[in-house]
Amino acid sequence: MYKYKKLKKTKAHQPGWWPEKIKMEAVTLWCSTGSPTTVSETLGIPLCTIETWKTLDWWKNAVEVLRNQDNEKLDSKLTKALDKALDKVLDLIDNGEFIYDQKTGKVKRMPAKLRDVNHAFNSLVDKRQLIRKLPTKIVESSQTEQKLKQLAVQFAEFVNKNKKEPPAITLEQDDEGTYAVHN
Repeated sequence: MYKYKKLKKTKAHQPGWWPEKIKMEAVTLWCSTGSPTTVSETLGIPLCTIETWKTLDWWKNAVEVLRNQDNEKLDSKLTKALDKALDKVLDLIDNGEFIYDQKTGKVKRMPAKLRDVNHAFNSLVDKRQLIRKLPTKIVESSQTEQKLKQLAVQFAEFVNKNKKEPPAITLEQDDEGTYAVHN
């Protein structure tokens, strides 16, 4: 439940003074919940103060810093997962997958299916590329599309430039009253 907390203010309609520690807690809690109401109830900060803070530059900078930290943590975890997956993929490529042989009743290793190995590898690499904001196959295809559009425009300009304009025709009247066509 929301509780109003009265603060000593210097001016009317101004948010009161709050220590930096509380402000950073508010930003962190807002980033994790996405709810200003939850932040207000948890920290005892008036909802209108939080809404005002959200419009200020320091709030936006703090949110950006927190999101960058989260992205770095996620990148680190993805890298660890990628390393483990690559070790597993290498093991599967070298030794094969474990399967149960019904005829002999034993577990044996059969070479891994390339399709499965390729899918696991590509999905992990693409995710890591996106987190690191590096190009992926998707980005490359959109760049190719843009290049094709530029080439189409240049080709259209080239064709229009090389079209011969129809010659100018002038009509002249001679002394006898007949007209002569001149190019």
